Amino acid sequence: MTHPIRPATPADIPALTEIWYQGWHEAHAADVPAALTALRTRDDFTRRLIGFDAGLRVAGPDGAPLGFVALKPDEINQLYVAPSARGTGLAAAPSPCPCAASPSAFHSNPARKRAVNQWHPSVGAMFEDDAPGFDEAAVAYTARPAGDGAERLARLRLIRSRRVGPAPYRRLMAEHGNATAALDALPDIAQAAGVDSYTACPEGVALAEVRAARRAGARMLSLGDPTYPAALCDLTDAPPVLWALGDTDLLTRPMIAMVGTRNASSLGARMATRLAADLAAAGYVIVSGLARGIDTLAHKAALKTGTIAVQAGGLDVVSPAENTDLAADIARSGLRLSEQPFGMEAQARHFPRRNRIVSGLALGVVVVEAAARSGSLITAKNALDQGREVLAVPGHPMDTRASGCNLLLRDGATLVRGAEDVIEALGPPAPQQARMQLQEPPAPPPQPQRPWRDHAALHRQILGQLGPAPVSEDQLLRDLGVSTGEAAPMLAALELDGEITRQPGGLISIGTPRG
Repeated sequence: MTHPIRPATPADIPALTEIWYQGWHEAHAADVPAALTALRTRDDFTRRLIGFDAGLRVAGPDGAPLGFVALKPDEINQLYVAPSARGTGLAAAPSPCPCAASPSAFHSNPARKRAVNQWHPSVGAMFEDDAPGFDEAAVAYTARPAGDGAERLARLRLIRSRRVGPAPYRRLMAEHGNATAALDALPDIAQAAGVDSYTACPEGVALAEVRAARRAGARMLSLGDPTYPAALCDLTDAPPVLWALGDTDLLTRPMIAMVGTRNASSLGARMATRLAADLAAAGYVIVSGLARGIDTLAHKAALKTGTIAVQAGGLDVVSPAENTDLAADIARSGLRLSEQPFGMEAQARHFPRRNRIVSGLALGVVVVEAAARSGSLITAKNALDQGREVLAVPGHPMDTRASGCNLLLRDGATLVRGAEDVIEALGPPAPQQARMQLQEPPAPPPQPQRPWRDHAALHRQILGQLGPAPVSEDQLLRDLGVSTGEAAPMLAALELDGEITRQPGGLISIGTPRG
């Protein structure tokens, strides 16, 4: 296969930009954090191509370049080939473009710099047995984020650190101003709580998670970012980090959660399908948990207009496996969310935490067929704690699959006979809202240092006041006669050590100490 080799013209720049943009992002997907690769736009590549000027050569027909090489006086600086031309034997051609069948860039090493100082038809043969690869120095230079990218990586490290949950995360961010400072303070906080040899999540672990997300095409939504769902920001246990796969613009539209039994009756299945379809047609985004039964039916019915699936495990671990195709469809036309790292298998403790996100995103939760003791009722309880509406479809008193719904209705939930009842209770969907720039809570003013004896006394007093039954944090502080500023560091340390447990609604109870 032979192709003409010629100097580049201005007309070639759009095609070469696309070749370089796609190839560079493909080549660096596993090595550079997504926060950095996102900064390399098509305009950036266009400017760099124009800067090569006379040193830019292309291979292929005049109207459709297949590859290019950027030359400097003593080196081949960039080598890229179009996906359609990879593996076609360009390098073995009599007059080849020196673009190996690889998407990766090539910065020549010293030996190549000495050997290759001009465009020459035989240069392609040099790459047959010695395929081009990454410039190691360049990769090392771009592997660590800078600026906002470094802070985002620090946020991921902070929430992945041992004993740091959503509530400790927010307190640490408020007390230290940013995640980088909070990470630096973690060992001292742990030591003050009696935990020796504490280390935060290593940077390499967080970078591996970022690379996995990049390969999957997911993006990170961090609490405080403009893309983070505004509906979750008022939750005391809002997930500090969410991985998102799909259309994040759905998060700006009004959402309704639909949950229910995994073993739906024929009537329940028809009701769930009709409700989801009618509410989606009215302009609501349907949110559910990608489980069997009602969740699956709701997602399928709302797929064309947009649906959000909140997963209990990592985004790359679909549970149940039978919903793998549905999950792929949702990623294409809807949105999948998870607070868990990639590769995390869903465990029992993850489902209640998933449920709080399902209810927190929505204006209200509609329950269709749920037993008296089920995860759906946990979602309904979360909704009540979060100030969301709870609605339920009634069922036959003799059907155990409807007992939970009937209990909710007895206790004051809104009865649902159709989409009209839901719209009447919640109001018609409002127009799409623009994203707002969210701000992290400001750092509190510095507090005077308490003597060590006072710290120990306050530690004992807090634990002495608490028991298994949760109490309000405000009431606890009044009983102790201390201010929020005085108690906050001690409460954060106790929570970090597992000696106290925070619950929705600002409640605190005694916890189980962890070693």
